[in-house]
Amino acid sequence: MGLKGSCLCGEIGYEIDSVDMLIVHCHCQTCRKAHAASFASTVGVKREHFHWLTGSGSISTFESLPGKLRHFCKHRGLHRTPLIIGVSLKVLHGH
Repeated sequence: MGLKGSCLCGEIGYEIDSVDMLIVHCHCQTCRKAHAASFASTVGVKREHFHWLTGSGSISTFESLPGKLRHFCKHRGLHRTPLIIGVSLKVLHGH
């Protein structure tokens, strides 16, 4: 598949080889707050299908809930989780 994306400022770039789960529109409080919207649209990607291309030094982490780490661009944002990566649809680049 080879979809590429980046964080909002462009510092961090990544590529996904395949989409492993359906697109979801999460309405949880954390997603609503993180995206300043009524929901966040994401797609699940297995770790082995996700590759950082640039900017790995710009990644920060915080624990939003006990045991749940959120990784993001320290400049603007790009959220992902450790085992199934929730790739935000808003930061994927078109072909």
